[in-house]
Amino acid sequence: MDADLIGLGILATVGGLALAYIARYLYPRLDAPKDSLASLRFLTALIVGILLVLGFGLILLGALG
Repeated sequence: MDADLIGLGILATVGGLALAYIARYLYPRLDAPKDSLASLRFLTALIVGILLVLGFGLILLGALG
């Protein structure tokens, strides 16, 4: 069990969830064209997905390794 990996995994997971939460309330207030807003939402979804997968992977690696 490696506490450093678990800590980084928790940090990445919380960061991804916080980014998703902030984006959910920030994007409706943006004054941007629909195409730009769609691209921004897609990019945010990719970043959130990567952070969540990375976070859960680090937690599993730290717990099982």
